Amino acid sequence: MRAFITKVFLTEPRLRGAGYRYGGLAFILALLILNALLCPHLPPSYPGGRWFPLIVPLMLLLNHLAFQFRWSQLVTVFLRVIAYAWLIFGMVYILSVVFTRW
Repeated sequence: MRAFITKVFLTEPRLRGAGYRYGGLAFILALLILNALLCPHLPPSYPGGRWFPLIVPLMLLLNHLAFQFRWSQLVTVFLRVIAYAWLIFGMVYILSVVFTRW
């Protein structure tokens, strides 16, 4: 169990090219900004709520930051815990929206 926790939270990321890391970061940030600009204009009756479109871009951003860049060990653990927590929250929220609309 300890090896699993160490592998998940402390392994160094395999660094890919800078184009992939920073290009992906720019794309995710553009997607997040676009959705943030779109959300206030959605009706309150939008399925999942007005802020529903921000869940997936935040998942992508947190996972990209946690697993594609080198940080100090404390920041790495913190980012990965937040990324996994947001992933679990987002999946539960998305599935609850999908299954309560049927």
